[in-house]
Amino acid sequence: MSKLKNTYFLFLFGIVIFLSINSVSAQIKTETLKAAFLYHFTQNITLRNEYSISTYKICFLSPDSAVYREFMKILNTEKIKNKINGKPAELICKTKPTGFSGIQMLYIDKSYNDYIESIADLIQGENILLVTDQYADAKYIMLNFLYEKNQQTISFEMNKANLIVENLAFKPDILLLGGKEIDIRDLYENTKKNVG
Repeated sequence: MSKLKNTYFLFLFGIVIFLSINSVSAQIKTETLKAAFLYHFTQNITLRNEYSISTYKICFLSPDSAVYREFMKILNTEKIKNKINGKPAELICKTKPTGFSGIQMLYIDKSYNDYIESIADLIQGENILLVTDQYADAKYIMLNFLYEKNQQTISFEMNKANLIVENLAFKPDILLLGGKEIDIRDLYENTKKNVG
């Protein structure tokens, strides 16, 4: 088995251990899986100005703070010790779609999908990693959670073009976490149909 596959299986094994240690039910909760993905996104995507930040700030735009709480549990583990890439981590939970300056990652719950276009325009050029939840318009997606109804699990899709435009560098093995790449050709064709 390749080194990358081993990393993926260790990631999944780590989630299972994390859940059993924290007395969570045997079935992995959606919020826990999203939080684990968010943590691994921070490990696989590098910001242009990451070397100069003193605190890695993540904002959760959500009416329910479940993913925020699960991410906090991950940060408080003995191995991670409230650090992201060697920097102290600060989590912010908001219910209003404003005030995103000075953050490194923004997670937007699906209940705020109507605001994504305006938020994406607002944070453009700010070197902020945007993670959306079941958002349909690939034009504004960097990373987007998908709910796999048949399998009753979470996966994600990645729009490399939007990451590159924001000067976010990503490790090639990020897709081994269970994600897929958005087909830029389909995005181009859909955009052409909508314009013409």
